[in-house]
Amino acid sequence: MSARADTISGVRSKHGLVQDWERGWALCRATPSPVAEHDGYRIDVGAPGHRVRFVLNGPASTGRRAATLTAPGTWLKVCGDRAEVVSALSAAWRVEAPEYLMSAALSSDDAGAIEPG
Repeated sequence: MSARADTISGVRSKHGLVQDWERGWALCRATPSPVAEHDGYRIDVGAPGHRVRFVLNGPASTGRRAATLTAPGTWLKVCGDRAEVVSALSAAWRVEAPEYLMSAALSSDDAGAIEPG
């Protein structure tokens, strides 16, 4: 088995996790696939109040990206320190409760047969 370019010691990098999560999020909601951007991903959701979603890999570009997003229904998700992200946003943005990107290592070990019932 070869390691993927976005893994570190067999664990997915944050960028890889964000990419996988966004693909799954879009698939589950039947939206178009995420489009790679220089600082993360864009999903054209097309729902009322949720026109487009940008997900940034980290907080470094939060201020620059947020300044370009002015259309109603634009969501911005950032994987990073809440205080750092909030400090980069203007008062025009509404900050919601934190959410968390969770992951778990999966193994190919046989878990055994499932008992009937």
